[in-house]
Amino acid sequence: MAPGFVDLHCHYDAQIHWDPYCTISGWHGVTSLVMGNCGFGFAPVKPADRDRAMQMMTRTEQIPYESMKEGMPWRWETFPEWLDNLQRLPKG
Repeated sequence: MAPGFVDLHCHYDAQIHWDPYCTISGWHGVTSLVMGNCGFGFAPVKPADRDRAMQMMTRTEQIPYESMKEGMPWRWETFPEWLDNLQRLPKG
């Protein structure tokens, strides 16, 4: 028996910065998320490539560009720095 559902493929990489509950999945009983497992995310990303990464997520995952631009602090470049960033974020 699981305590809820596990979403094995999601793209909350940006949204988790402004929505610690990843609300939509939570509404459907998801209690755990796996992010970045498909190689399509925000780490590693050099500062010069941030805009392109956000445009890619807008085109492919329909994540609003302006939401990402305003809501993501970009405190990382490398994958380990991304994990540190996630560790510091409040989560639901």
